[in-house]
Amino acid sequence: ATYRPLDVSNSRVYVFKTDCFADIQDILTDGCGLWKATGTKTFYAEKQDHGSIKLVVHPDSSQRIFTIERRFYCHSQFKDVKRNLVLMKGT
Repeated sequence: ATYRPLDVSNSRVYVFKTDCFADIQDILTDGCGLWKATGTKTFYAEKQDHGSIKLVVHPDSSQRIFTIERRFYCHSQFKDVKRNLVLMKGT
């Protein structure tokens, strides 16, 4: 971007079906260096029989576990402009 975004008033969410990508790394693109990765947090969750999701602190192999990975980025020029990427992997 050649200009600083002003008055960002709305957030956006985009949902992608990851098996439609030839390579999952395509989702992690950094915009030709515009976005700097600033951290990752990983959570584990289990889908309950009635459809709800429960976070799991110490997962074991008997549980139907999936991973929730949050990746944080900030713009290389405008440090207060940020984006988050959430990946869900597993069952």
